[in-house]
Amino acid sequence: MTSSAFENNDFIPAKYTALGEEISPPLSFNGIIENAKSIALIMEDDIFSFFKITHWLLWNIPSGFHKIPENLSIDNLTVLSDKACMGKNFFGKKSYLGPNPLSGVHKYIIRAFVLDDFIYLKQGAGKRKLLKLIKGHILQSSEIIGYFSKK
Repeated sequence: MTSSAFENNDFIPAKYTALGEEISPPLSFNGIIENAKSIALIMEDDIFSFFKITHWLLWNIPSGFHKIPENLSIDNLTVLSDKACMGKNFFGKKSYLGPNPLSGVHKYIIRAFVLDDFIYLKQGAGKRKLLKLIKGHILQSSEIIGYFSKK
């Protein structure tokens, strides 16, 4: 997985944060195996080892889709598929939550999971339910790491 907005282990541009437009970054996938059916995506703030802040949840992205466009929202999710779903972020909203750390540099991890099936989970579900349902269905995984600080 890559992003045209920032390199892996680089800083996330302000445009994709709460200090900017707070829109989701564009993502691209390559090397997806043939028998894959769907992709699930989890973005978290990895600042605490004991607690991860959920910023973005997506699932049922058809494996044939190799790009997630910039500014994906619950309102335009069907550009991916009628099956595509968005889960709730840390604040309980079905949306992308841009980085907005209280202090210091925070590490944000976007993980993609290539699955052998679609996930039967309602729109707006949380990370715990998603992780439970994808367990045992993961064929491949990838991640991209970005950093952000208000200073």
